[in-house]
Amino acid sequence: MKRRDLALLIFSMMWVSGCGSKNSPDPNLAFPSTLTITSTRLDVVTPSGIMYNTCVQAQLKYSFNNKVDRSSVAASVSKKENGDSTIVISTRTMIKYLTRYVASSGGSIKSSAGGLMYVTSAFTFITEVDPSDKFPQITDNQLLDLVQQQTFKYFWDFGHPVRGLTHERNTSGETVTSGGAGFGVMAIPVAVSRNFITRAQGLARMQNIFGFLKNTAQKFHGAFPHWLNGTNYFRLHLPLGSSNPGPLFFAHYSFLGVNLNGPNVIYANYQTQLVNHTKINYGDQDADILGKSQNFWHSYKLWHSPDGKKWSALIDHSDKYKDVPHEYLELASPVQTRYIKLENIKMPTGKFAISGLRVFGIGSGAKPNTVKTFMVLRTEKDKRSAWIRWRPVENAYANNIYYGTAPDKLYNCVMVHDLNEYWFKAMDLQKTYYFTIEAINENGVSSRFPVVKVD
Repeated sequence: MKRRDLALLIFSMMWVSGCGSKNSPDPNLAFPSTLTITSTRLDVVTPSGIMYNTCVQAQLKYSFNNKVDRSSVAASVSKKENGDSTIVISTRTMIKYLTRYVASSGGSIKSSAGGLMYVTSAFTFITEVDPSDKFPQITDNQLLDLVQQQTFKYFWDFGHPVRGLTHERNTSGETVTSGGAGFGVMAIPVAVSRNFITRAQGLARMQNIFGFLKNTAQKFHGAFPHWLNGTNYFRLHLPLGSSNPGPLFFAHYSFLGVNLNGPNVIYANYQTQLVNHTKINYGDQDADILGKSQNFWHSYKLWHSPDGKKWSALIDHSDKYKDVPHEYLELASPVQTRYIKLENIKMPTGKFAISGLRVFGIGSGAKPNTVKTFMVLRTEKDKRSAWIRWRPVENAYANNIYYGTAPDKLYNCVMVHDLNEYWFKAMDLQKTYYFTIEAINENGVSSRFPVVKVD
C-alpha cells in the first residue's frame, strides 16, 4: 500500500519582535484573537489513531474558536458553516481506494480579525477497498462447479507426465506423493461425472497410476511411502527397500531419536538408508557424479582488476587436484578491486558452469549516517500490526529494522530497500515490543537509532 500526503490546509506563522527597541510596548495595544481548532471530523467520526475503511469521497470538517478569514482558506475548501467558524474540505476528484493518506493542518490560515493559527494537527487515514466486482458475477452453483473444476485441474494438469501420480507441489519435479495421488484418484470419477474429462481419459489415467503402484512402486509391509519418484530412485541402494523405488517418507518418522552411527540390526543398515535418502532428496540424481570423488577435480584461476583492463591473479588453483563443489575462500589480507573474473582450467565432466559467485567486502567510502527520525505507530484496532516510518538517509540504499520483546533481545530483522516506511504485521496482541533501525550502504552500517518501546 502506498502512502499519500494530502495537504488539506496549509498554515504558517511568522512571529515578529522588535529586538533592540528601547520603547516599551503599548499596554493598550490589542492583539487579534488567535485561531485554534476546537473539533475535527472525518465524515461523522472524530479522528483517533489511524482511521481505517475511510470513504474515498469523505469530507473533512474543521471547527474553530473564531470566524475564519475567507481569503486565507485554500481553494480545496468547498463550503463554510456556522458563521464561517467551520470549514469543510473535500477533494475535487475521488481519492484512491486502499491507500494511506495523512491529513495535516498548520500555516497561513487566520481569523477574520487577523489572528494567526499556531496549533497544528495531523492524522492518518486509509481508504476503503474498492467494492466493485473484479470478476463477472456467477451463481452459487456456477461457483461450486468452478471450484470443483479448478481443484481437479491441479491433479490432472500437474500430474507426473510419466506415471500420472500427483506431485508434492507444482514445482516438485520427479517427486510425487502417494497421499496426494489418492485425492487425485478420487477426483477422476467426479470429473468424468461432471464432464470435465471423458470416460476414456479417466480410465487411461487410472490404469497408468495403478499399474505403476502395483508393478513398480515399493511397498513396505503393504504400505506405500509418502513420497515417491515418478520414475525410479536413481540406482541408489536403500536397505529398507529396493533401489527402484524406496520409502523416503518412512525415515522421517521411524528414525527419530535413533543413533544412526553404527546400528546395523537384522532389518537393515539405518545409516546407509538415511545417507541415500539424503542424496535423493538433494537431487543428486541429475549429476553424473554423486558426492565427492578422489578421481575428479576442478581447476581454475580467479582474477581481479580495478579498471577491467589490467588483471592480477587473486587465487590460483590451476594445479589443484581436489574436488570441492562448494568452495569458500578467505583472503589473507583485503584487496581493493572492482572487477572479478573466473577462468576455467579443467572441468571433470560436462560444460563449464557456475551456479553462483559471491564476493564479500566493504567499500572505501563513508558509512551511512544514523537515521534521525524513527517512529512506530501500533494500530489500536489490531495490535498485531504497526506502521513504521523513518526519515531517509541520503547515503544509504537500504535499512535494517530490528525488533523483539525486550530491548536487549532484538533478534529479528527486516531489510527494507528504496522505501522509508514499512507495514509490519508480526506482533503478539498482548506483548510489548521494541524496535530500532540502522542504515546500510556499500561501506557498512550506521549506528542504530535509540530503541523505541511500543506498548
